[in-house]
Amino acid sequence: MCRGRAAFGAGTRPGRPHRLLRPAARSGYMRARALREPPIAARPVSSPPPSSRRSPYVQLLLVFGFAWLLLGAYALSQRDIVVLGARIARSEIATYFGVARAAEPDELAAEELGADVETGAGGAGLGAGGGVADGAEHPAEPVPAAAAPVDSGGVRVVDEAPQRILIFGDSMVQSIQPRLGDYCLENGHKLLPAVWYASTTVAWGVQHKLDQLINEFKPTMVIAVLGSSEISTRKVEERDKFVRAILKKVGRRKFVWIGPPNWREDTGINALLERELGKGRFFRSAELELDRIEDKIHPTPAGGVKWTEAFLGWLRDESAYPILLATPTRTAPKIPARVYPPPY
Repeated sequence: MCRGRAAFGAGTRPGRPHRLLRPAARSGYMRARALREPPIAARPVSSPPPSSRRSPYVQLLLVFGFAWLLLGAYALSQRDIVVLGARIARSEIATYFGVARAAEPDELAAEELGADVETGAGGAGLGAGGGVADGAEHPAEPVPAAAAPVDSGGVRVVDEAPQRILIFGDSMVQSIQPRLGDYCLENGHKLLPAVWYASTTVAWGVQHKLDQLINEFKPTMVIAVLGSSEISTRKVEERDKFVRAILKKVGRRKFVWIGPPNWREDTGINALLERELGKGRFFRSAELELDRIEDKIHPTPAGGVKWTEAFLGWLRDESAYPILLATPTRTAPKIPARVYPPPY
């Protein structure tokens, strides 16, 4: 008896079974302990309620969809809106959504922002001082055709006043700009280049970039370099309304258009431009043989100089708007250009 107690209690704490107890004695001890301790209340097990919140991806799609609907509705509206001081042009959104009616010249005429030019003794499209009349409105009637160049038996009247020249268009502007800058430096003209890569007559006719450039720079002469992105355009005859829209934006200022330097036969863009502008305002470049860079489209720097010299010779001797163009004796520094990304 004493031996059993010593064996049971040796090296153990009261209330705990010895590890050497037989399985039957150990299980009895555990049952007795369970009877002494109160039972633990069973916790109800329930599944978590299903979340009533939408997935964040669904919420994001709903936000984008709602914004898309708002932009589409705004493209059909008649006015621009201003957000945080920045104007969002309705016509730019309309172009993205393919709202063709925004390109109608009659609607564009009602939105003209550019200042008109007084007509007087200072030359065609200029006031007596050769400047731009700020704040004047464009006439509602179509822009008058350019004056025909004086024939060889007459005397061409060259406007010798310094000009503020805005040259705008597609990437071909960069081929004309360097040599034209030399002439501007030599003759006291000021040049503002604006390059809109891959732009077309549609983009310049519909959107407000040309309006903004004219309002800011107040040019006395405007040069367009457009048509290269429309060499292969189908139904090119439908582009006439956009050419007329550009003419309305320019108003009565001196205006000439440099046609594309064809690298292949076009589908009619040159014939369209010549018909809409007349020979006094359109310089045809299609037949010029120019050195081209690797893409076989854009002229090399030397090709650009050749192209510019041909254009300026025409401007001086044949155009409706001859200006002072003495041969440069120095090279002009590079003129910063306004650069816009492609319209698509």
